[in-house]
Amino acid sequence: MISNIRISNLILKKSKKSFFRISITFSLVWIIILSYIFFCVFYSFSNIQNFYKNDMAHVIEVKGRVEKSKYEKLVVDDLTYIYNLLKSNEIEYNSIPICKIASGIIDEETQKGIILYGIMEDGMLGVNDEHNALFSNIEREKIRLIIPKISIDLMGNISSSQFNVSEFKIEPIDSFIIENIIRNNQMNIDTFFCNKSTYTYIVENMYNNALKETEFEELVIYITNLNNVTTVKMMLEKNSYFVSYAFNAFEELPLFITKSSVLLLLVFFVLIILSMIYIFISYKNHINVQKKDIGVIKHFGYKVDTIRNIYLWPLKVITMTLIVISYAFNFIIYEEVLISVIVSTGMMVLAYVMYNMIKYGIIDKMVKKDVLELLKYDKEFE
Repeated sequence: MISNIRISNLILKKSKKSFFRISITFSLVWIIILSYIFFCVFYSFSNIQNFYKNDMAHVIEVKGRVEKSKYEKLVVDDLTYIYNLLKSNEIEYNSIPICKIASGIIDEETQKGIILYGIMEDGMLGVNDEHNALFSNIEREKIRLIIPKISIDLMGNISSSQFNVSEFKIEPIDSFIIENIIRNNQMNIDTFFCNKSTYTYIVENMYNNALKETEFEELVIYITNLNNVTTVKMMLEKNSYFVSYAFNAFEELPLFITKSSVLLLLVFFVLIILSMIYIFISYKNHINVQKKDIGVIKHFGYKVDTIRNIYLWPLKVITMTLIVISYAFNFIIYEEVLISVIVSTGMMVLAYVMYNMIKYGIIDKMVKKDVLELLKYDKEFE
């Protein structure tokens, strides 16, 4: 007896135009689905890289507070109040209080003034966070600073007639927050950063312990959960704090991204459903053309299981072709192998669902029909 595969091939030769057309149709539908998945993946990764993984999107800068229509710098009590406010609302965060000396200190080599920021949180300047070191992008190993000795009399008048010269090492900057401060510095003045102990040493030498209270230039707060950023910003503003946020113009961006992602997912499911319906109808029409052949084969005594296997062979060829297209397409278009494997595996599952949908929904029903019904129906179909 002729093998099932040979019979399948003979039937394919007879209906090769129909088979070729159905194969091209399935392949095009498959590529459309793969292309849409790629768009969704690209969109998601762009959002992750440009927003969710952008450290500055998590950062809120508290510049000061408004007290009776008057702008005041932050002091220790403000920091304590803000920390308690965040903790009481169960907000996960990290904070960096920053102090600033904007004038008075001179670079001995250039004879120009510098700006000095004190990062008042240990461990925020990198592995070389040590005493007697300044951090800057300036390509020098050391710097000698002329530090004035400032006196403050009982009337609050400031004077200076003496100075000290101190030498500091210069270390490279390794902090996105510090880099952001440098970018925001519009003045063409050399900017340096130091840790708490170095800053305290410089200030004590400048003012001879005359300063009663430390004033902070700003408090940088890193909010762990991006969804809490807008809440924290509004909460601080409600408590009369002046707040700056790098993504201020995009406060609704997280909500927009979430809605866009949901919409893309809905469109994807609609695309899959419509594609499966289209594939099902197309293959049903393809099988309808061959109903007379099924009736003839059945008339010659072939069992239902045998006829099913004969007509499943072309479907298996198409299914395997679609799986190969999936893996080839994904490995070419995706840089990440893991993403390619995940998407390809998902498409393989979809191909398996399609295969069983056609097998049980079309071929099984067709081969179980009576011979006379197949021949008669085929004549009416023609």
